[in-house]
Amino acid sequence: METLRDILMNTSTELNRGITFIEKKQEVYYSYADIFKRSLRLLKFLQKRGIKKGDYIIFQCDDNIVSIHLLWACILGGAIPVPYTKGFNSEHFFSLEKVINSLNAPYVITDEKYNKFMKKVMVRNNQREIIERKIIIDNLDFLEYEGDGEGEIIDSFSIDEVLVLFSSGTTGEPKGISLSNENVVSSIKGLTRKFGISSDDAALNWTPFTHVFGLIIFHLTSTYNKVKQYVMPIVEFVQNPELWIHYASKFEITQLYSPNFGYKLFIDNHSSEKSFDWDLSKIRLIINGSELISTEIANNFFGILKSSGLKHKSMSAAYGLTEATSIVSISELEKPLEEIFVNRDKMEVGDEIQLVSKDDERAVPVVNVGTMIENCTLAVLDDVGNILKEGLVGNINLKGKVLSERIYTTKGVAEKLFNSEYLDTGDVGFIYQNNLYISGRKKDMFIINGKNYYAYDVERVVDKLEIFELGSSVAVNRYNQHKSTEELIVLIECDVSTSRFKQLEGMVAKEINRQLGIEVTNVVQINKIERTQSGKVQRPKMKVYYEKLLQNNS
Repeated sequence: METLRDILMNTSTELNRGITFIEKKQEVYYSYADIFKRSLRLLKFLQKRGIKKGDYIIFQCDDNIVSIHLLWACILGGAIPVPYTKGFNSEHFFSLEKVINSLNAPYVITDEKYNKFMKKVMVRNNQREIIERKIIIDNLDFLEYEGDGEGEIIDSFSIDEVLVLFSSGTTGEPKGISLSNENVVSSIKGLTRKFGISSDDAALNWTPFTHVFGLIIFHLTSTYNKVKQYVMPIVEFVQNPELWIHYASKFEITQLYSPNFGYKLFIDNHSSEKSFDWDLSKIRLIINGSELISTEIANNFFGILKSSGLKHKSMSAAYGLTEATSIVSISELEKPLEEIFVNRDKMEVGDEIQLVSKDDERAVPVVNVGTMIENCTLAVLDDVGNILKEGLVGNINLKGKVLSERIYTTKGVAEKLFNSEYLDTGDVGFIYQNNLYISGRKKDMFIINGKNYYAYDVERVVDKLEIFELGSSVAVNRYNQHKSTEELIVLIECDVSTSRFKQLEGMVAKEINRQLGIEVTNVVQINKIERTQSGKVQRPKMKVYYEKLLQNNS
């Protein structure tokens, strides 16, 4: 079977296509052949410092050029890349320490600035050095002076571990997903056929290379197909989301990638007073995934860009998870996003869905995420493992070549992800007219007065009030030990006066109670919703924030 090493080697003579790195509005281009040759020189540098096949290499890099060359060098040399989000705070430092302790004597590659930061944290906490094997790389300029020698390309096999992706996700605890050549290549080929990707495409991405969106769905799949790649830093996107669309027009992009968060950020920061000469008519595919999809946000996005030639049918809704390497299902191409409305009272495992009108107060919108890619099979199961028929709500389970078989935990041991035939994704949903619909995540569910509710049910009620921006609320639950009851808290990110918020919080609590029958314990104004780099709300962190707020006010 083809391996990631083979995919990179197949680009070694490609001079006409490659990657354009956009840094501070400057463009740096390397052909695939350039990156291949430079990566071999970097590999020589790494091998001289003791890196060998099977070593874990944790990336703590902001520089996209460095990250991609490191990725290629590791794959070609048989080392196992472990890209991990970098952050200048103590919380991230301790999270990185957990990642290091989860692996077998990993190397850490970082820059001098971050190395100094880590030393300061260790001194402040009277802590020993947490990294036994460290390599400092600020940039790749030194490759020009390393001579013409190249590192040794190491044999690679389908069963070999080729990548570990750690994510604190929404839980706050780092969890490393081990991916083999078979996992990643099966996913890449499945995505290629499902999306119809070819070397005629040009793809633009802002999502980080520490996440499956940026690393596998965008970079590795594009590399396999020798797509023209354009990379902009996440910092530049967050600071000015309109640059994303500017570059899509400038470079005649055919593919865009973003979770729901990205489209909302663009909408919130778009200036309707300015005139933009954008041409988005070349875009044929926009992938929307990684979190629950809002058709309202998508429609607003298309409404703004319709005059620029962006086709409404270019967006496809995707569903995936790192444990399954990347995307496992996607809605039909060349068709607008589709959603149905179901009765929220018929959404528990085993219930048969009941379609209702959009205007029904019991209506919950659920987006069609389509059919499965090859090498992955779906089963919707009840709580005891029986396969459910179409139209019944159940636990989403998967099997196939794309599924990882183990994780790395803070205990430092590799554990099998699943012992039965299927992997339980932790998501709940159903099949309707042969398409998959995801209704929620079990960990985002809470029970009040004996009834199950999803956090996003509460958040949608807040959105419908139209008194705050879309997606500005977070619902969390907490157990009140004094009252022996489960409580609902709604945190709202907004910039209004305290007196004005006092008026609005009553409206929020009243409407949630009217529509869902839940008594809201507290509605709290906050400055910022904590999210992962891919835009997912970090509910555990928001719970901790609220608990600290209670302590400070007690």
